[in-house]
Amino acid sequence: MSVAGQSLRVALLNPCFWPEVRRGSERFARELADGLIGRGHRPTLITSHPGRFAITEEDRLNVIRLPRPPDGRLLRRGYEDHMTHAPLSYLLLRLMRFDIAHALFSSDAVAAARWAKATGRPAVYSNMGVPERPELVRRRRRLELLE
Repeated sequence: MSVAGQSLRVALLNPCFWPEVRRGSERFARELADGLIGRGHRPTLITSHPGRFAITEEDRLNVIRLPRPPDGRLLRRGYEDHMTHAPLSYLLLRLMRFDIAHALFSSDAVAAARWAKATGRPAVYSNMGVPERPELVRRRRRLELLE
């Protein structure tokens, strides 16, 4: 059942998705989307991939795949994975009308937080793992990104 009879437009953000990657956050995104769909909401997954811009519907889930700019230079300098798609994710959040944004990766969380600040709508971040200090300082500015 939807909240107060209202169907929410939910943006789910994750840097990768099926079939490119099948790990924890990708499965979590799919299962969360299925639960939302089952309750009458309208989730859209915003993700990236090495190809061109694409919009598909996969088992009643709208999936928007943004082009993923190369990130080799950032990775060589020790920065977090999956940073290059975040500006496009933020732009898409601003262009479309969502009621809430739910990020599943730290770079997406930054895009969702900025969107929330600009729009006054809520954003949620689900950290897929246990944030332990050795991991948080392994990559350049990872701790600040998470904060």
